[in-house]
Amino acid sequence: MTYSISYLENARGGASPQVEVLVGGSPVVAQSVVTAVGGANPFELLTSSFTATDPTETLEFLVSQQNSNEDATFLVTNVSVSSAPEPGTAGLLLSALGIVGFALRRAK
Repeated sequence: MTYSISYLENARGGASPQVEVLVGGSPVVAQSVVTAVGGANPFELLTSSFTATDPTETLEFLVSQQNSNEDATFLVTNVSVSSAPEPGTAGLLLSALGIVGFALRRAK
């Protein structure tokens, strides 16, 4: 089944941790450097789609430091995982709406 993940991320001031998101041990969001909080630098929204073979897959946020002297605090909020409709489902829905529309128009 195909799923969609979205979340807001940032780091504590002065830090630049690297974050990678995994589902079931496989990367779904590539490793990237998180920009630190500060001033006009709000949380950044990230979204991605992935396919899971098991509905109980584990979601992981792996955090690492670029420099061992840095604070690697990673801030994440509003994590959301939802199922995305399969392409065939969307086509079926559009077909059904077309049939209902045709029937309503013909009934007038």
